[in-house]
Amino acid sequence: MKILEKEKIHHKRQLEGTRNERRILGEMGKGQAFIAQLRFAFQTQTRLYLVQDYYAGGNLFYHMQKVHHFTLPRAQLYAAEMLEGLTFLHSRHITYRDLKPENVLIDKHGHLALADFGLCKGGTPEFDGWVTDNTCNTFCGTPEYIAPEVLSGGQSRRAMEDHHADGGGTSAPRHRDPYGPPVDIWALGILIYEMLIGETPFYHPSRSMLFFNIIQTEPRFLDMMTGRSACNITGRDLISGMLAKDPRLRLGCSSADHADLKSHSFFQGIDWQALSRKEILPHWIPEPQKLYIKRKHLEEPIPKESLTAPPTPPGAVTERVGAEGTGDRGPFPPVNVPTSASADKFMSGGAVVEDPDFPDFTFIRGIDKDAF
Repeated sequence: MKILEKEKIHHKRQLEGTRNERRILGEMGKGQAFIAQLRFAFQTQTRLYLVQDYYAGGNLFYHMQKVHHFTLPRAQLYAAEMLEGLTFLHSRHITYRDLKPENVLIDKHGHLALADFGLCKGGTPEFDGWVTDNTCNTFCGTPEYIAPEVLSGGQSRRAMEDHHADGGGTSAPRHRDPYGPPVDIWALGILIYEMLIGETPFYHPSRSMLFFNIIQTEPRFLDMMTGRSACNITGRDLISGMLAKDPRLRLGCSSADHADLKSHSFFQGIDWQALSRKEILPHWIPEPQKLYIKRKHLEEPIPKESLTAPPTPPGAVTERVGAEGTGDRGPFPPVNVPTSASADKFMSGGAVVEDPDFPDFTFIRGIDKDAF
C-alpha cells in the first residue's frame, strides 16, 4: 500500500504527477504484463491510498546489492522485460522519467514490473516522429540515471557554460530544451550496464562531476573490483548505442516499438511474443515465505505519534469518526480528525462528497491512518 498525504502533494506541487500515477496504474496499465497492478485507490480527508499487488521478490535494488552483478542470461531477461514495460508506456506517449532499480519489482514467479509513476509525463499523439515527442522540460529523476539532454537540453556546450558559471555547483542549467521518451532508453542502458558490471558508468561522489561525466565522457566496460573486462562484445555494443549522447542517434529511439533495440544481438534468443505472455522461465524465483527487504525496515519502531490522532488546531473543522467498539478491525476509540484545507472544499453540511482534486480516488468516510 502506498500512502500519500494530500497536504504534502499540494505543498510540493505534485498534483499532476499523482493524478498521472493513478491514471496509468488504474486505466492504462490494467492487465499489462510488466506494469505494477493497482487493485484499489481510495482516499480519506487527509490521505490517498494506492493498493497494489504484492511483489514477493522485493525490488531489483535489493538483489543488485546482494550479488554485485547478475549473470548475462539473468540480466538479458530482466532488460527485455523492462523494455517491454517501457514500450507499453512509450506507445501511449508517456515518458517514465524514473527508471531505477528501486522502482523495478519482482513478483513471486520471478518476473519484473515497473512501479512508481509519480514522475511520468503524458505526451500527445500529434507528433512529428517519435523521437520528437518532447513534452518534458522539468529537471527531475535520479542523478545516476539522468540523460544528458535533461541536463543540457541537447547542447553540451551550454550545459558546461552553466556548470562553470555556477562555480562547479550541482545545479542544472537554467534553461532546457524539451525532452521526451528517449530519456527512458538512456536510463535502461545505465541499468543494463549496472546489472552486468555492478555500478553505474558515470558515477562520481561529486554531483557536479557526475553530471560532467554524463555529458562529456564515455562508459568504460571494466569491473571496478577486478579491473577486467566485465561485458561481452554484444553487451558493450548495445550499451554504447543506448548511451549515445544525442537522443536522435540513440539505439532504440527510432520508433516507439523499439524494434531496432529488440533486434539487437544482445537479445538473441528472446521470443518477444512469449516474453509478453510471461512464458519465459526466469533464472531466479523468490523462495516462498522469505522476505526480500532490508531488515532495518522491519525493525523500525512505529512512532508513537502515528498511533494517535493529530491534535485538533483551534477553530479547525472536525468530524466524528467511528464509535467505540465498532469496526471490522476490532474495537477502537472514537477520535476527532482535523479536516485539511483540501477537505474543506468537499465538506457540505456535514456530508462528505468526492474531493475535486482527486476524482479518481474513492472517498472512504470514517478512516484515516489510525485504521492502518
